[in-house]
Amino acid sequence: MARRVRDERRRGGRGAPAGIAAVAVTVAVVLAGCSTGSAASDPPESAHPGLVLTSPDLDDTGALPAWASGVYGTTCAGENRSPALAWDGVPDGTRSFVVTFTDPAHPSYVHWVVTGIDPSATGLEPADAGMVDGGIVGDSFRGSGTYSGPCVEGNSYVYTVFALDDEVTGTARTTLGDAHALMEGHILDQAELVVKPAAP
Repeated sequence: MARRVRDERRRGGRGAPAGIAAVAVTVAVVLAGCSTGSAASDPPESAHPGLVLTSPDLDDTGALPAWASGVYGTTCAGENRSPALAWDGVPDGTRSFVVTFTDPAHPSYVHWVVTGIDPSATGLEPADAGMVDGGIVGDSFRGSGTYSGPCVEGNSYVYTVFALDDEVTGTARTTLGDAHALMEGHILDQAELVVKPAAP
């Protein structure tokens, strides 16, 4: 009888002890839980890709056509027409748009301010003197209610569109500073388009 007991113990010792097997199963479960928790904590992808501003009138170098240049004596002999602008990726809740055209190298030279653009708009068509339909043209460095095309060769200019959660509407006397004050706290998103004037 004693010999049979010893033989049974020998046969049982050939496999993995039950305690070790239980620990291995527990570790596997814990690791699986950690892996699942890590995946669940990853931030979800944004459903809103962001506002994008483009213009079909730019050439491959990002330069505007000659007709979009301003008219400044003999220095620039364009037609002072604003180019077509198009935007996409409009955020939910947009109730109006504002478009500006500025010269970062010369901040006092504001070229265009347009307020009161309808929230259903997807862009602006080219317009003589920047007098677009569906928006109120404000103050530029050339005066109230005007558009001033770019001129300085090699300079970079910036069109900006702002998507707003309120109806922001100015007048022909609305300056860039006025527009920024009206938009404060209402900007849902904005996009820029850097352009160059046409080569002379």
